[in-house]
Amino acid sequence: MLALVLLLVEKSRGQDHRLQLSQTDYNALTGGKGFPFLFQQVRDNICLRQTCNLIFSLCRWNDHLAPHIVNMLFSAITKQPEVSAPFFKLLSMLVEFVGGPPGMPAFTSLVLQRIWEAAEYCPLQCLEWLTLQVPRNKVAHSWVLQSMDAWVEKYLIAHALQRVRNVAALLLVSLVPNSHFRQAFRSGRNGLAPQKDVPMAPEAVMAMHQIYEFLLRLLKKAKLYIDPAVHGTAKLMYYFAVLTYCLVGKQEKLMFSPYFLDLWNLFQPGLSEPAIPVHHNKQTLLLFWYQVSVDCVENIKLIVQNPHVTKNIAFNYILADHDDQDVVVFNRCMLPAYYGLLRLCCQQSRPFARQLAQHQNIQWAFKNITPYTTLYTAAIGELLKLMELFVCPSPGVTEQEQREVTLFKRTTLSLYLGLDPRVCWATLVAALRVLVQGPHDRLFVLANSGLPVLFQALHTLHVMYHEATACHVTGDLADLLSLALDLLRTCSAMQQVAQESRTAAAMLRTWPELGDTLRRLLTLLNTYVPPQVRLLCLDVLRELVMLQPRETVTSIVPLLASCHSTFLESSGLMTTGPYFPRRGQKGYPIKSAVRPQRPILQMFLHLSQLEASKGVDAEYDQALLDFFLPYHRFVETVFRAAIGQNIVTQDLVNLSAMVSIEGIPLHIDLIPKLWLEVLEGDNAKEFGEFLRNSSYVTNCVSAVLLEERGYLNNPMVFRLFSLLVPKVGKQVLKESVTNLILSRAVSLVMSDTSGDVLKHARRITADLRATLLVLLVQKNSAICPGLAEYLDTLEAHCKESLHLNKEGENSAESTAKSAEEAKPNGEETGDSTPGNPPPKKPRSMDPEEGEGRATAKPATQPAGVSDSETVRVMLETVRELRTVLARQEQPSSSSSSAEAS
Repeated sequence: MLALVLLLVEKSRGQDHRLQLSQTDYNALTGGKGFPFLFQQVRDNICLRQTCNLIFSLCRWNDHLAPHIVNMLFSAITKQPEVSAPFFKLLSMLVEFVGGPPGMPAFTSLVLQRIWEAAEYCPLQCLEWLTLQVPRNKVAHSWVLQSMDAWVEKYLIAHALQRVRNVAALLLVSLVPNSHFRQAFRSGRNGLAPQKDVPMAPEAVMAMHQIYEFLLRLLKKAKLYIDPAVHGTAKLMYYFAVLTYCLVGKQEKLMFSPYFLDLWNLFQPGLSEPAIPVHHNKQTLLLFWYQVSVDCVENIKLIVQNPHVTKNIAFNYILADHDDQDVVVFNRCMLPAYYGLLRLCCQQSRPFARQLAQHQNIQWAFKNITPYTTLYTAAIGELLKLMELFVCPSPGVTEQEQREVTLFKRTTLSLYLGLDPRVCWATLVAALRVLVQGPHDRLFVLANSGLPVLFQALHTLHVMYHEATACHVTGDLADLLSLALDLLRTCSAMQQVAQESRTAAAMLRTWPELGDTLRRLLTLLNTYVPPQVRLLCLDVLRELVMLQPRETVTSIVPLLASCHSTFLESSGLMTTGPYFPRRGQKGYPIKSAVRPQRPILQMFLHLSQLEASKGVDAEYDQALLDFFLPYHRFVETVFRAAIGQNIVTQDLVNLSAMVSIEGIPLHIDLIPKLWLEVLEGDNAKEFGEFLRNSSYVTNCVSAVLLEERGYLNNPMVFRLFSLLVPKVGKQVLKESVTNLILSRAVSLVMSDTSGDVLKHARRITADLRATLLVLLVQKNSAICPGLAEYLDTLEAHCKESLHLNKEGENSAESTAKSAEEAKPNGEETGDSTPGNPPPKKPRSMDPEEGEGRATAKPATQPAGVSDSETVRVMLETVRELRTVLARQEQPSSSSSSAEAS
């Protein structure tokens, strides 16, 4: 119907541009008080576009009618704000009409003249309407920007409704002609973070600076709205939100400098002192103050160079009610900004840092905020940074300053060592990492029961680490173990000179939870634990054993012996974790969510687990050594500690034998070296009985003689077995085993490898040494025919090889000597000038010398092997074996002679 009315109205327009409607028709459209026909159409929200077009037709070339219609629209808005949405839609259509026919009135100006009057009654709707209009209407944008005096303070700060203040903030941001800048504020939690890296046109920057400068000038007036009894605690929330959001770069931060004192007078004492636990005005002010100071030394200097500010800035009411969720959320947002601001000041001014370190509120924060890591992560991070600044050494420090630092350290250490370590382990570890910097600090920690405190924290971390979702504690676990290791080393090193170390050692000796701590450390030695943590555990265990040998050995040995025995009985059946060495593995995973079903000790190795024999893959061999060698060193330390305390038991000997069995494929000789030292010492007889009574020692000998004879190339291992085999040989060398070992001698005779001595030297030596060890026990064993002749031939080849090697060495020495003698002669006879050195003459090689050199080292010999030493060892083995054979020869018939040999 409205379309038809609009058509008829336009049809009635005459040549003079005026409407030629009858008075009755005209009154039906515009007659009556308040334009009832138009009002009804708009209120019913029916065909608003057609209604707008009808108003355009009625007001064209009729300027006196347009203001009355606009007045009618605003009158309806102010009388019934709750149903004003259709009227605002119509206002948008009226002001957005651009490029129409001539004779149209300036609806934009008419509307803007009445908008602030309507805002007195419905500010929320008016501000929302302006927020939509200013980005697309230049007239509205310019008018709102120029009239900020009329509305910003009134609606952004003074208004009682939070929604109105929020929309006023949105309107201010909308005045910046940059779409990304506007949208980011709406999705950025009310703009509590500054907007950075926004490409902005010069026009947008100019508008933003105009808004920002205007808001800075309001800092003095903002003081009128901080009385909590009258205005509450949130009037300035959106004001500072917009200020913070405008901090795009360094220029905006420098623009704040002239208004610094206005901000300080606003903060102190009006916002800092009232005992209000949730004070949003203070929160947003501190957020702005922190952001305007980051990367702006000029603003920080304004703080640290003002004595009144430095004296009072640390006074700030904070309630640490950890059970009130509202208080927790408030502190979680405010405290990082506040402590971050103090940190920036400490970085700039050393005197301010010393003054702040002695302030009571800082110690209060360490005590009441840092223990709650899950509640205040960011704030604790800032407090720990402050702590670092308080204790970091500075050049030219005076004795007084050093005493103040020491006093701060001891006060703070006493505070943290008094916390419950099973609950506050994260805070404890983080604080000790900062505060403990030297031996004096470690002695203080030791004197205040620091080691038991750390090991109690280990209890919680150990439990958390073995939970499937707790892989994030690996770093904390490593940090805790590093701290404990440093303390233990200091305790061991300074026991003779420091009473604190002796007290700590005595306390640890009587500590009832030492055994549990040892078990926790041992169950972190497995293939599921990263190398860093595993190695730290071994170091800590080693230090504990050396510090308290009697108490630790008696706890460690039964557990280790039981675990190794169970593993050997299972024939190597074990599920390995991601950190077990594997061939071709380029590196370990950074993080692994794989966990064992329960805490386990897993430093075992079985032949079935090896992917290649020793010597096949050098990288794989090294990876195995890196994994197992530190553990073998730890077992060696336990054994030596037991020897020193005279508490060697059968379990300990069995343990060392089992570890030695697992180290045979890797040729680790720590345990054999230790056994050899004991067997050659004063307690050889008692220890020999332990070895003789151990079935694992028997298995160790069998494993070497049957499966890993190359182990015998180690001179220390061979010396040990020369002493050990006669003691346990009868249990090892049964008839089948003896025949199997001696069959290697038959293979040597049949293989005819004596001619290629260097190529097979180590293998031949190992087989001959195994045969020699058998003959030391089984004196009546049947020796294969031809062994003596083979040894004669082998001895001849060894002597020849040694002779050639010696000739080669002499030839090399003579060649070097000839070169030294020829050098000065060449310089004398050569054509030389002061600026031109003499040319070098090529030296001809003696054919015999070259032949001798070529023969001295065959091409088959691998690089890096000492030919002479290898052959010399083999020659000694041959002579020893011949000596044994000679002792067993009988002067009777050849048959009886063969039997004896």
